[in-house]
Amino acid sequence: MMTNDHKKKLKDAYNTGLADSNPAIIELSTTGMAWYLSLKTAKELTTLSSAFIKNCDILANRYMTHSLTHLLTYLLTYLLTHPAKEIEKR
Repeated sequence: MMTNDHKKKLKDAYNTGLADSNPAIIELSTTGMAWYLSLKTAKELTTLSSAFIKNCDILANRYMTHSLTHLLTYLLTYLLTHPAKEIEKR
């Protein structure tokens, strides 16, 4: 049985490998991460999946807010830099 310290070190190593630019390292890390997850209990996997879903929701909301802010900034800039008559002609 692996200790929690060993599991953490493995997870950190796999995460580092997943960020590598070498495809062979990424492939090995992907395989290793699957093995690491197979060591988890059902309760631990449920906790991980809940955290993953929560993080995805946060990132999706952040992306939507950023996109909307960018669009509104573009429109406001356009309206402020183009005379109304020029806009009406279009």
